[in-house]
Amino acid sequence: MGFSLGTRQKKFYAKISAVENRRDFYRFSGDFGGGRYQDKGRHVNSDYRNRSVNAIVGFTPTRDINVMFGYTAQRYERGQPINASPDAPDIGNKGNQTRAWRWPIYDTESLHECQLEYQ
Repeated sequence: MGFSLGTRQKKFYAKISAVENRRDFYRFSGDFGGGRYQDKGRHVNSDYRNRSVNAIVGFTPTRDINVMFGYTAQRYERGQPINASPDAPDIGNKGNQTRAWRWPIYDTESLHECQLEYQ
């Protein structure tokens, strides 16, 4: 789900857009009979959420000059699905053990500027 909104005027332009996509779980095939730590149906800890915002403002003081400033932000978090096999190793963090963890939230922001002069 998202939106985008913008304008173009004689001496400037602007645009903002935002998007969010998420999934609460992945579903197993109907043939999957379950595993040591996983029941039929929904895959445990398989969710994700991704959100981002982009904004641009540009100035065109003359026909030959274009100056643009932009901003981008993204927030992303997700689970790590566990081993779904019937003979999955014990849960833990050592060696070949099954891990049940959440990935850290991934946050990033950036500012950018660009100036173009046409000849």
